[in-house]
Amino acid sequence: MNRPALFLYTSFRTGGTGFTAAFQANQSNMVFYDPLNAALSSVESALNSNSNNWSSNHPENLKYFENYLPLFEQGTMNLIPNLSEFKFRNSSAEFKNQLAQYIGALSDFALAQGKLPVFKLEQLKGHVNLLRENFPEALHVGLVRNPNDQFQSWLEQLALGNKFFFDNALSIINRDAKFFKPNTGLSESNPKDIFDTFHSGLVALRSELDFTHNLYEESFQDLLGKVTSNFYKDKFILAEEKFNKIDSRMSFEKKFIRMMHNSLEIIQQRDEIIQQRDEIIQ
Repeated sequence: MNRPALFLYTSFRTGGTGFTAAFQANQSNMVFYDPLNAALSSVESALNSNSNNWSSNHPENLKYFENYLPLFEQGTMNLIPNLSEFKFRNSSAEFKNQLAQYIGALSDFALAQGKLPVFKLEQLKGHVNLLRENFPEALHVGLVRNPNDQFQSWLEQLALGNKFFFDNALSIINRDAKFFKPNTGLSESNPKDIFDTFHSGLVALRSELDFTHNLYEESFQDLLGKVTSNFYKDKFILAEEKFNKIDSRMSFEKKFIRMMHNSLEIIQQRDEIIQQRDEIIQ
């Protein structure tokens, strides 16, 4: 293969970080998480970004941007595109040129060390055709999740005081209204409308990927059945081994929050049972 790479197109709270961590555990890969993340604006913020800093339910002690650190010294991170020009689908020609150069530099850094570049992309699904053009030997995989479950995960984070997913989705929609075509009056007071509008844009782009995979509803064997190249198939086989070892335990508090958002009826039933119990005790 001339310039192989693996592009994993995820969305907020689809399980993409844990999935990608399984590739990071294999030393033959070099993982680049979210190459447009704001934390990559400085080596200090990149160094301090890890899964222990917030209620992520990601693998413990995961350092998101450690593979970028040597690139700050080399000056490669100066190539990061001008984000003021970024739109989800309809970015400027200048931004697209900068993006191709930046991703190419990250890829070349990994390949020079004999490693496969693996990109976890949360914001670049709208640019898959550009990346296909520049990486014709790459595999482009979408990771999806049942939208109801994904929305509940956004709500869980909101309940914990983390507005990022709704705020960022609204910003992305507003910056590229030509693509998303949002309903008039879309605002942070309507979280379901924000999610539905954002998600509809993601669905519209699935046909441009090599295939999509639902980590929560499909097995790795289902995934392997979609991979045609033995080169990439071997990568997924090794990732399955690592993924099965990732600790996915959830705290009682998080389970309770999930239950609260998933079904108010369950909460009401719980309260009725508690009341009946107290009456019996009295």
